[in-house]
Amino acid sequence: LLILVVLVAVGWANPSPTQRTVSSHLTRQDQERFAKVFVEGVKSNDLQSLYYASLNMALPADDVLSTCKRLFSLHSESKLNDFEKNFYLLGARKNFGCKEAIPAKVESAIKAGLTKDASTAQEIYYNFHSAKLFGFTVDEKIRTTLGKNLQTVLKKDDSLNSLGHAFAVAAELGSAGTFAYDRIEEAFVQADEVDGRMLQFEGGLSITALIVNGGFKLATSLSKPAPITPEQAVKFATYFLSRASVQTPKGVSVLLEALNMLASQKTIAPVCIRLADNGQLLPESPVLSVRVCDLLGNPLSPALAALSTTIVSRTSNDVLVS
Repeated sequence: LLILVVLVAVGWANPSPTQRTVSSHLTRQDQERFAKVFVEGVKSNDLQSLYYASLNMALPADDVLSTCKRLFSLHSESKLNDFEKNFYLLGARKNFGCKEAIPAKVESAIKAGLTKDASTAQEIYYNFHSAKLFGFTVDEKIRTTLGKNLQTVLKKDDSLNSLGHAFAVAAELGSAGTFAYDRIEEAFVQADEVDGRMLQFEGGLSITALIVNGGFKLATSLSKPAPITPEQAVKFATYFLSRASVQTPKGVSVLLEALNMLASQKTIAPVCIRLADNGQLLPESPVLSVRVCDLLGNPLSPALAALSTTIVSRTSNDVLVS
């Protein structure tokens, strides 16, 4: 039995070899299964599932009218908080290209929600993004008000859920959101390490994706360094890849967003390097093929600057090829 040890020097990062590698990536089978989850989400009578499906797939033209009609019906029947269900309505309406008008009651609630003193970061998040979807102007005065509201809310509730939603809003507030950057480290130190190879937050996939996506968005908006190290990025990526069997539209959607976010961070992005074709050596062609790709299974861009491999015997630990 052989062990393949790979050292990577990535063209856009520090040229010294790194262990910035993961052992797996999303496969074509994963993507096909995700597509089926979104198709089922469109058929669902759950407003949230319909919204997350709308983010990730286009409707056949013949299905638009009936789906949009069902969307508005599900919104009116939903028991979710008004600020959350209004966001799902506006988001799915835009994504599906629905022509139905927004009810006056919803429009009034969205307009009022943009400047009200919300009691949770989650409420601020949904109100803010609903206003953007509706096309309301978010000027400097409103951004300042939202920033102050977020600071007040975080003094009362600095849970991971609250911090994650706050990061996502603060990333779009400009100077009014800079205060939140100092809270990023506070959030990431709460990650739990699993088996020495994965990092996740209490609350599972949704909370972990919320913190990772929000933290990176905020750091990027302020032109700050990545909020985690390359080693931490590998451990978060390993966790997300371990959740590839998730079966809900929201779960798949936030999983894809998190993996895309990590893969786009050129200075710390994990790289998948693994044996191709099951790693089998044939007597007539004793050649090992190695697949190098990002977390989504896509070719790296730019390509690796260098790739060195060492093949070690698992039985004797002798280096066979280097």
